[in-house]
Amino acid sequence: MDSIEQFDVEVDISDRKRLYDYASCTLLKRPVSGIWDTANFARLGKKDNFPDEDKNGAQRIYLMDKSFHDKGARERRVKDKKKGEDGHQEEKKKEKEDKDDEGMIDEREDGALPRRVLPVYKPGDIVRGQVVLNLKEPLKAKSLKLNFKGYAHIQVPVYTSYGVYYVPKEEYYVKETLTLWQKSSRKGDETESMALHEAAGGPSLSEKLPGGLSKFPFSFVVPKSGRQSTPPLIPNLLIHGYIVYRLKAKIDKGHVVSAGNINSHKGLWIETPYNIAEDAANLQPVVKEKGLETGVMRKRGKITILASIPRRGVLIGEDVHLTLEIKNKSNGLITKAEARIRMTGKTKASAMKQCAISVKSVKKDVQNISAGMCPVYQWDLPWDFSESSVDGNLLPVGTLNDCSIIDIRYEVRVKISHKDAHRNKEVTLPICVGNTNSRRDYTLDPDSATVRIFYED
Repeated sequence: MDSIEQFDVEVDISDRKRLYDYASCTLLKRPVSGIWDTANFARLGKKDNFPDEDKNGAQRIYLMDKSFHDKGARERRVKDKKKGEDGHQEEKKKEKEDKDDEGMIDEREDGALPRRVLPVYKPGDIVRGQVVLNLKEPLKAKSLKLNFKGYAHIQVPVYTSYGVYYVPKEEYYVKETLTLWQKSSRKGDETESMALHEAAGGPSLSEKLPGGLSKFPFSFVVPKSGRQSTPPLIPNLLIHGYIVYRLKAKIDKGHVVSAGNINSHKGLWIETPYNIAEDAANLQPVVKEKGLETGVMRKRGKITILASIPRRGVLIGEDVHLTLEIKNKSNGLITKAEARIRMTGKTKASAMKQCAISVKSVKKDVQNISAGMCPVYQWDLPWDFSESSVDGNLLPVGTLNDCSIIDIRYEVRVKISHKDAHRNKEVTLPICVGNTNSRRDYTLDPDSATVRIFYED
């Protein structure tokens, strides 16, 4: 590690129209000139602007970092002295990485994409870039390889009489490896055959990785069958559920159990189109009415809830307008009525090993609806999931039906609490979330912070 001055995976963004900074939840669009202003990249991907009390924001960034294996510095693989990590150890590890992040100096070249800033691709796009390696002196190694992986990853808790253990499972959509350099079997000049591997039709060869600056270009194709990326959908340090695409450069030292290997990671974001207008039902309103009898031993009247939204299909990032009518024909007080957008679902390691997903938006609520009152509320439910430690701009569209281990759906949930009712009453209105609407007669502000990466051809 001491001999390495720089080891980074740098992605060519000259053909990218959009970038996403998941530290600040900001969508960046390429200027009209067609050239990115790389002079401003140094301010991106930082956590400096976060207040200390924003624990949800800090956890959201940490979970995203973890999903991309982004440690903010070169990673050396060492053999663990103790297998596994309990929650306390994981929390201490998170605190240490947060402290390391505060004083970190970015070693990337001027104009290179900072950490936590993701280039946005769609299926069929080509990912181009280079692996940059700068060594103070020649380094003994077996190979230098670059992996391109896209996969769904879950980790489900299983509870037994002996305690809890975690079952991981992955579903791969792309898994490719490119050998950039490998050790030559013939001794000779260490700098020989260091021509770029694409020009030579194969990897560079030499006895050692040569000292000085070396750049290894690469290109991969995002599969047309590739699934969309998702952020971590379960805000937990040990329970996982996400779909991620990343590049991993590895210097293989040739030691047992990968000890001493040096890795560098770079995340990518894959977006797929979902047009809500393709299903006519998505353009129709949703209305639901439910009643609730109050009282346990003796009837004390009825509450009627009528909830409606103008259409089932919504675009990611836009608020959902809810009309809520509550008829309190009971003898008691409705202590609270609330509504929010919610994503529900589950991760599935097997039929018996599953874990629930519940990502909730910021709620709208009202308190103390007296007996005999029949108020009507017009609420715009915000597309804001910050309290759930999840970036709402990056939530998946559709249902993830093409993923066998993660299943999600969206709904508007209304909950009523009554003083004399033995249970709360809930009304759910299903919604379908997309990123395009070919039949919409309005345009969302593309510069709004709440509007994310609407799909573009």
